[in-house]
Amino acid sequence: MRSLKIFIVPMCLMVLCPGSLAFAGAPGQPPAMTPELTVRGEATLQVPADQMRLTVGVVSHGATAEAALNDNTEKMGQVEKALQRVGFSKEEYRTGFFQIEPRWEPRPSHAAWDWKPGIAGYIVRNSFKIVSRQLKMTGKIIEAAASAGANDIQALTFDLADPRHYRAEAIEQATANARADAVTLAAAAGVELIRVLSLQLDSVPTAPMRVEMRPMSMDEGMAASAPPPIAAGDVMVGAGVHLVYEIGRRAP
Repeated sequence: MRSLKIFIVPMCLMVLCPGSLAFAGAPGQPPAMTPELTVRGEATLQVPADQMRLTVGVVSHGATAEAALNDNTEKMGQVEKALQRVGFSKEEYRTGFFQIEPRWEPRPSHAAWDWKPGIAGYIVRNSFKIVSRQLKMTGKIIEAAASAGANDIQALTFDLADPRHYRAEAIEQATANARADAVTLAAAAGVELIRVLSLQLDSVPTAPMRVEMRPMSMDEGMAASAPPPIAAGDVMVGAGVHLVYEIGRRAP
């Protein structure tokens, strides 16, 4: 069973609207504004990642577009075979990016004013975007893809397949925290909580674990020989809740 750590950050604020110290308007005066108490509750869950995302691809150069494309197609075919050989199904990867572009000649240092660049060659980029729950295979798939010819491996991220489940837990914790603070603050101030006037949920996105990867050269991509040690970390799931209560005099 995976461990689940919960960090609760209590924050509270008591706000009394102008004139709110008078719970009833004086004779001949406009009614006093409703006295309010505002609290904010926060909760952060630290959840072990259960899904990984990775992009593996090939960048090919050629004198012609056809030559670059043929080289890229052959190497990407080898990369796909490597993915399947280590146990990845076709449902776990798809084409993430494909591009053919010309490589232009650099401008000479003493070029004439009317000089125009010519095409020196072509570049073809193609990649697979992997989304899998086989976290223990991360290092092995990087090694297998690099050995098969991948020279563009990047964007390794660990996240959650179902973040909404943990988001609901964070909301419950944040709300309970805000309510507890409201009760404590009202008691300390000598007032009574009457009803909830406003309830607002902050937008706190899930923070996946991103792994910094140094760009890999073509020679390094072909020379990989052992799976790199990679361990999935935790994903931060947070929520923030604002509660506004109407308050009144505490009954004697």
